[in-house]
Amino acid sequence: MRTSLLVAALLICVSCTDTQKEAQATETASFLKQEAQTAEGQLKPGVYHIHQLSAAGFTFQYKIELLNGEYKMFDKTGSYEFDPATNVIRFTSGGIKGFNGVFTRIEHLNESRNLMIVLDFQGGIPDTLKLGEKPGGYYQYAYYQQP
Repeated sequence: MRTSLLVAALLICVSCTDTQKEAQATETASFLKQEAQTAEGQLKPGVYHIHQLSAAGFTFQYKIELLNGEYKMFDKTGSYEFDPATNVIRFTSGGIKGFNGVFTRIEHLNESRNLMIVLDFQGGIPDTLKLGEKPGGYYQYAYYQQP
């Protein structure tokens, strides 16, 4: 009798765990699908921390907060344009006027696959497929910060 009760209790625990795992898997899949859609043509507003490769390593430079067509940086504002067909963002005024970027998830630079913008402060459009061919010091990397 005790063995039967123990087996029944274990089966209930296993099925609860399986149910919890299934719920978690469904929630994770939904989140990843939503994030993937965001990276395909919809720039996500919010705070981005900008890093750059330097002699000291990969270091934090500054942060920007993207709003609808405007951004904040060091308590000042500027404007930007975003083309969802190409994922290109162009900063048209403010502290980073003339910078261009590509909104993406670049796995070899971004192990967590968070949303990011690769910025070219020299005014070019970063070729995210050939980043390994151009030293990282020429670009800045803006990583989206979770709210």
